[in-house]
Amino acid sequence: MRKATVLGVAAALVLSSGAAIADVAWDNPSGNGNFFRWENGRNVVGLFGSPQLIGGTTLLFTPSGFRAEATDGAQDTATDTMIFDLYADPGFRITGIQIIQAGSYTLTGDASGDAFGGIDIEDISGGNVRSENAPLNYVPAPPFNGPGSDTFLGQVIADLSAGDPWTSVHVEFSSSVVAISTPGTSATISLDSIGNQVAINIVPAPASMLALLGLGAVAGRRRR
Repeated sequence: MRKATVLGVAAALVLSSGAAIADVAWDNPSGNGNFFRWENGRNVVGLFGSPQLIGGTTLLFTPSGFRAEATDGAQDTATDTMIFDLYADPGFRITGIQIIQAGSYTLTGDASGDAFGGIDIEDISGGNVRSENAPLNYVPAPPFNGPGSDTFLGQVIADLSAGDPWTSVHVEFSSSVVAISTPGTSATISLDSIGNQVAINIVPAPASMLALLGLGAVAGRRRR
């Protein structure tokens, strides 16, 4: 299993003079995989960056600047939400979405760090009105307490295998990291270290199987 080093989060709308700043579109807001396509790809803030399509089945993100830093009693939060629509090709269905992320932190004294986030999925096929959501679960579980440096791993799984086929979905994945310092201490927590990546791996599976594989997986299966 490949590891990513990032993702936990909570969506944040940045307000200025009462108006929300526009979302940041991906460089490739739409595209095609081996048996799916995505449209309307964007981030609320832009920290996730834009994905690369790898092997026709994986959307790979390499975040930049996704970190929170605080010193001497201050607190800092970095947060972003990626938003996109996913459509299975004819004959396929979406059976689940799994995302695994990793991050790291460095804390001095009694400083601390936190990480949280999750995924929200809405059926946009025009048939059923339904949605699914799931939080990120971390190992070790936050909050993280100083002093010390370490890494953490987060995972979220949304099971869409039950009921009528999910073929068109709206996805919002949010992640946040929080650095909390006390007087005389410092805290850094990030999702943008060298090699840290966020990947949504999309794979097909036979109708009799549910496949949730890789870093993040959207498993598609043929309808009988």
